[in-house]
Amino acid sequence: MRVQFFKPIVLTIILAGLIYSSNSVFAQADSTLKVAGFRGSHIYKYKTDYWQAVGKAMSKNFENYSPAAVWIVSFFQDDGSTQMVFPSDGNDYPNVSFAGTDKAEEYLSKFDSAGIKVWLQVESGKADMNSLIKLVLNRYKGHKCVTGFGMDAEWYFNNGIYPNNNYGIQVSDSAAESWEKTVKAINPKYSLFLKHFTESHMPPSYRGDIIFVDDSQQFTDLSEMLYYFKKWGNKFSSNRVEYQFGYPDDKPWWSKYTNPPKALGDAIRNAIPNTSGLFWVDFTITDVFPLSITGLETFKVPASYRLKQNYPNPFNPETTIEYSVEQSAQVRLKLFDMLGKEVMTLVNEFKEPGSYSYRLRANTLPAGVYIYRIEAGSFRESKKLVILK
Repeated sequence: MRVQFFKPIVLTIILAGLIYSSNSVFAQADSTLKVAGFRGSHIYKYKTDYWQAVGKAMSKNFENYSPAAVWIVSFFQDDGSTQMVFPSDGNDYPNVSFAGTDKAEEYLSKFDSAGIKVWLQVESGKADMNSLIKLVLNRYKGHKCVTGFGMDAEWYFNNGIYPNNNYGIQVSDSAAESWEKTVKAINPKYSLFLKHFTESHMPPSYRGDIIFVDDSQQFTDLSEMLYYFKKWGNKFSSNRVEYQFGYPDDKPWWSKYTNPPKALGDAIRNAIPNTSGLFWVDFTITDVFPLSITGLETFKVPASYRLKQNYPNPFNPETTIEYSVEQSAQVRLKLFDMLGKEVMTLVNEFKEPGSYSYRLRANTLPAGVYIYRIEAGSFRESKKLVILK
């Protein structure tokens, strides 16, 4: 289970609206702000009207909560680099690539007019974080919807190779302080969030004005989720904490609630007093906020995530593996032997929502039992196949 492991709580001192931590002082962003919304990405085919409607619908579940979004603007690549969703500013940045056109601009413009507050998040990989902060915030700081910057520490120097994925390295105190200085230099009202599912990846003692975001999953029920979320809130009790929830692995139990976003959100905010943000993840967004929420039924509902059993099975020398992708994502389909050693990469490319098939030719592989595994976003599934000779 992806959950947190805890160290002693570090005390910070709050005085006269300023946060003192690790000998640093920063103007504090609005600590009274409470938000509810979604974790989203430019790559999904849902249009701006849909996301605007979701943000408002989510926040209406909770009195005095403003609509908000965590919007991803760079994606981790297999070589450890990150790809931005906008064109280059003309300079070269190690481990950073750029899109040909700006894919976030139209969404942020819509969020401006809709009053949706947005944190722009990166998956940094090996790229320099201070450079990414400047690239992102200097490009989009003109949007009034932008309220801060976030980084998912799962992709911070992540080796990106399954199954030896270490889920990133710990953010040091000096790194966290440096990043916050860079964010605040661009706009002192902006806030920085750091996200992971284990507290050991967060800075050991530096707190500043940072928002700590927990995106743990794979719980057995709501009580277990609250148990670990409360530990996260207690660990960072001097700061604001936010939570991302609604993952596919937890759907067997949260789908039993009449209104899952409200049920889970109410439970979290009632149990954890320093909660400032509640975000439903986009992997299951249409399950709880149907595309018809906007009245635009012309949206196409994509297929669900699925990995089918190969056919024929057993086989010699060819078989077909079918899979479907619910959301646009980097899809990795790999073949392993029974000792867990990777034998072959079958698919490693970006896929739009839909159904796909891969024709495996095993002429050069010895007979035996193998495991094929798919990874797309947070979805992972494995099945066995048998090669005959």
